[in-house]
Amino acid sequence: MNKHISFVIFVLLFVCLPQTGAIAQSAGSYRFNMDVGSVTNDQITITLLPPPVSAATAVYRMPKIIPGTYAVSDFGRFIADFKAFDTKGKPLKVKQIDTNGWQIAKANKLGKITYKVNDTFDADHGDVPVYPMAGTNIQEQQNIVVNTHGFFGYLEGMENLPYRVEITKPAEFYGSSGLIPESTTAKQDVFVTPNYGLLADAPIMYNRPDTTTINIAGTQVLVSVFSPNGLVQSGYVANSLSNMLHAIKDYLGGDHLPVKKYAFLFYFVPPAESSRMQGALEHSYSSFYYLPEYPQEVLIPFIVDVAAHEFFHIVTPLNLHAEQIHYFNFSKPEMSEHLWLYEGSTEYAASHVQVQYGLITPEEYLDKVREKIINATQYYNDTLPFTVMSRGSADVYASQYQNVYEKGALISLCLDLKLLAMSGGKYSLRQLITDLSGKYGKDKPFKDEQLFADITALTNPEIGKFFAAYVSGNQPLPYREIFDLAGLDYIAEETYSDFSIGGNASIGFNPQTYHLTIQEIDETNTFGLQMGYQPGDELLKINGKEIDLTDMENFFKNATAGLKDGDTMRVMVLRNGQELELKAPAARMDKKRYHQLRLNGTPSQKQLAVRKAWLQAPKLAAYDIAPDKVASIDSIVSNLYQSISGVLAGKDWNRLRALCKPDARLISVAANTSGQSVYRNFSLTEFIEAAQESAMVSFYEKETGRTLEQFGNIAQVMSAYESREQVNGPVIASGINSIQLVYDNNRWWVVNILWDSASANNPIPAKYKKK
Repeated sequence: MNKHISFVIFVLLFVCLPQTGAIAQSAGSYRFNMDVGSVTNDQITITLLPPPVSAATAVYRMPKIIPGTYAVSDFGRFIADFKAFDTKGKPLKVKQIDTNGWQIAKANKLGKITYKVNDTFDADHGDVPVYPMAGTNIQEQQNIVVNTHGFFGYLEGMENLPYRVEITKPAEFYGSSGLIPESTTAKQDVFVTPNYGLLADAPIMYNRPDTTTINIAGTQVLVSVFSPNGLVQSGYVANSLSNMLHAIKDYLGGDHLPVKKYAFLFYFVPPAESSRMQGALEHSYSSFYYLPEYPQEVLIPFIVDVAAHEFFHIVTPLNLHAEQIHYFNFSKPEMSEHLWLYEGSTEYAASHVQVQYGLITPEEYLDKVREKIINATQYYNDTLPFTVMSRGSADVYASQYQNVYEKGALISLCLDLKLLAMSGGKYSLRQLITDLSGKYGKDKPFKDEQLFADITALTNPEIGKFFAAYVSGNQPLPYREIFDLAGLDYIAEETYSDFSIGGNASIGFNPQTYHLTIQEIDETNTFGLQMGYQPGDELLKINGKEIDLTDMENFFKNATAGLKDGDTMRVMVLRNGQELELKAPAARMDKKRYHQLRLNGTPSQKQLAVRKAWLQAPKLAAYDIAPDKVASIDSIVSNLYQSISGVLAGKDWNRLRALCKPDARLISVAANTSGQSVYRNFSLTEFIEAAQESAMVSFYEKETGRTLEQFGNIAQVMSAYESREQVNGPVIASGINSIQLVYDNNRWWVVNILWDSASANNPIPAKYKKK
C-alpha cells in the first residue's frame, strides 16, 4: 500500500470470549473470519464480530455499485442465510429491506453476524450482470477469487472504522494480493485496513501458487496466475510486463513508481466456459484480470495493453479524482462527469507510453488510434456529450460506457496534441495531470463542476473552448485539424484494391483449436466460390505459411505481398479432420478503409517539433544519434563500447538506449568473485540501473578482437574485450561479448548482448582475438 499508510498502527483491542460462551464485540472495529478451504454447497461462510452499535436498529449492507465498474452489481443477491446474534449468542430479528440491505433489531446488543456467500462466476445474474473481473469465484480445492466487496459488507454509516480480516486457508494455497498482510502463516492470512473503502479496493486470489515477483526501481511487482490447463505461466507474463513497467516509470517522470507493492492477479478460464464479459478491473495497488485461457504467446500483446491501462490508474483516479469518487457511496453512488480523465486518459497513456519508449512502432501506434476512431464513430453515439454520458453511465447511458476506452482515449489524444502545439512541444497532457495532482491529490478531491475551469486556468482559453465544444458539448472530435498539428494526414474514407483471401466469406475463430474458421459463405464472391470454401473449414496455411495469430495483420499483409495478377492463391484448410489445399487464381477486389492516418513526409518545423514531442520520450529524444554511428556494423559496435565506458556517476546512458532496441536483453554468464559462473538476465533499463548502483567510480571496456557472421539483415559479432577501472589502468577482466544485431529502418540496432568472462580454465580462443 501507499507508504503513508501503515496497517500495524491500527492496534485492535479484542475482548476474550468469556467462559459462559458469550460473544465478544470488537472494540470499535470489524473482525471478519472466513475459511477458503471450507466450502459447502459452493458457498463459504462469513463470520463477523462487529463494532459496538449504539442505535436500536442497524442496517448491514453489501455494495450496489463499486468503483471502476460504473454499473449496478447488487452483491447482496449472492448472500444467503443471513443471521444476527446478540452478545450472549441469542438470535436477533433480521429483515431484508432491499437487495443489498438487512435491518437488524436491537442492534445495540449485536454481537455477531453470519452469512453464506455464493460466488458470481457460476451464478444466474438475470438482467443485472456482474462483470467477472469484479466477481467472485468459489472453486473448491482449486481457486477462490476474493473480490472483497463480494464477501464483506459494512454497517450503514460505520464504513470508516478499521477492518480486520482473518482468512484460514489450505496449506498448499497462497493468497495473492496488493495488500501487505499484517501476518501470514502456512494456514492463515490476516489483513488490516483503516476503512471499508480500502478493503473493498483489495482483491485476493487463493490457489496453488504460480507467482513471479519482479523489482521495478524499488517497487515489488507480483504477477500471480491461475491457468487451469497450464497454458499461461507467471514467469512469461512477468517478463513481458517488465519492459512496459520500466517505460511507465520513466513516462511518469521519476526514478521510482508511486507505490511500494503492486499485484497483477490473472484468472484464466477455458474459452468454452468463459463469460462473454472479459477484461480487468483496476484497484489502487493491484488489478484483477478475467481472461480466456489461450496460449500465452497469443494473449500477451493484449495482456500488455490491458495491464498498462490498469497500472496507469495509480495516477488517476488514485491520486487525482472528484469528490464523487473520494467519498464513494456504495449504495447510492453519484457518478462523476469526468470519465474522459479516469478511463480515457489511462487508456491513452497505455498505448502512448509504448510508442514513446519504442515498445511499438509509430505505425503500430497509429493503427491503434485508427481502430479507436472506427469504434467510437461506428458503435457509439458520437454526438452524446461525454460529460452527460459519464454522469449516466450506471443507468440511462450504460450501453455507451465502453466508449470511455475509445472516444475517452481520443479526447485525451486531442488534448495532448493541442497542448503540445500551443507550447512548441514543451507542455503535454502528462505534465497537466502532474500539475493537477499537485494542486489536488490522493486526499484532496476536486469539485466535479470546477475541473474544466481549473485546467483552462493552468493552460490556455483555447483548451476551455475545446472542452466546451467536444467534451461537454455535442460536436464530434475534429480529427483532421488535430492530427495536422503533428503533420499527419487524416483520410476519412478511401477505396483501394487488394488481393482477397476469404472471398467475402464470414471468418471467425475456433477457441478449441485456435484456428480461424469459415463461418458463413452466403455472401461469398466469385473468388470465394472458386476456392470452394465450406462452413467449418479451419484455415491452417496461406501460400505455404502457417497463420500467425500473434500478429495477424502483418501476417496477412506478408502472405499476399508477393502476389501478382494471375498467380495462384493456395489456402490449406482442415475439413472434417482432413487437411485439404484449396486454390484459385488470385483475384483483386475493391475494398474501403476508413480513418487512415499517415505521417506526412514534408512536415513544417513546427509540426515536426510537435510530432517528435508526441511520439518520442523526452529522455530518448535528448540523444539524437547521428546516422553515421549506426550505419555500419563497425560503427555501432564501436559506439557500443563507448556508451558503456566512462565515469559512472551522472553518466548519460541515452547513447546506449539509442543504440539498442527497447526490448534488448543483456545477459551475463560471467564468473563472480568466487569463480562460479552466474547467469543474470537484464532488460536495458535494469542493466543501466545496476550500473548506476555500482560501487565502481568509472569503468572502461575496450574491444581487442572481433569475428563477424552476417546473413542479410542479421549479424552476430563475437567481440573479445578487456575491462579496466581507469583508461590506462590494469586489466580487471576479459572475455567475449556476443552481440546480436539487426538492420531495421535504415540502420543497425543492438538486439541482445551475451557475455562470459575469461579465466585460466576458460581462455579466449585465438580465432576471436583477431581484428
